[in-house]
Amino acid sequence: MNKKHFLPLVFAATFALLNNTLQAVPYASCITNDFAGNNVYYYLNEDAGSVKFVVGAITNDLGAQPRGLHSVPVSGPTSYQILVNKSVVVSWVRTADDALGGTNANKFLRFFSPGGIAVNQNPKSLARFGRIYVLENAGGTTGSGRTVQDGLYVLNADRSDAFGQNDTALNGGLTWVAGNAAASDGVRSPWKIEIGTDDYVYISDFSTNNGGIFRVDPEVTTGEIVLATPGRSANPTVHTDCNGSAIAKGSIAGGNLQI
Repeated sequence: MNKKHFLPLVFAATFALLNNTLQAVPYASCITNDFAGNNVYYYLNEDAGSVKFVVGAITNDLGAQPRGLHSVPVSGPTSYQILVNKSVVVSWVRTADDALGGTNANKFLRFFSPGGIAVNQNPKSLARFGRIYVLENAGGTTGSGRTVQDGLYVLNADRSDAFGQNDTALNGGLTWVAGNAAASDGVRSPWKIEIGTDDYVYISDFSTNNGGIFRVDPEVTTGEIVLATPGRSANPTVHTDCNGSAIAKGSIAGGNLQI
């Protein structure tokens, strides 16, 4: 992953007030409050030149911080800001790990047949903002020796394993057509993913026997069929198979879900 840095770069995230502006490369994400333990936890997606934690008129200057998980003590604020700044010369800078090897090798970026990738960009969803979902649509052993399965792999913004799943795919109880060649048409199941405005992960399937659209909750614990009766020819008045990403707006809870 390459990103172009400009001078200066500043990310200001105001939490609880929910009036965020996402303008920069380094940012705080996957933010959780542990008021019982008096801490706020957050991930930085890359190294930051300066991080400040602001509560009202009080600013806690945390200085430069590397990418990864961090925490800051709190005393029960109802709103706060995490200000992230990085100033560098204008250039293309590699911020991601190496997938295959090298000094920054990260096995969690290695997949046999990655069919899709989606990042939660909803700033109102503090604990999930910046979370990365990767869909493996065939399963198999990579050239580096990692064996993966059909389904979803979830990473934090710093590309670490979000749920401790290691090499085991998550599917929320859904079942896919197994193998490299799904059904008789040689396509793979599942196929593509997108994140809806409701934070659910929507999954399309392009296979003959399981074609359609499904979804799983943001933690990939439960899944369900979105378009009734999976299969290319099972319910042709509603859908056939789906060879693109399913763009979802609204929600079932709100009674306004649109695909």
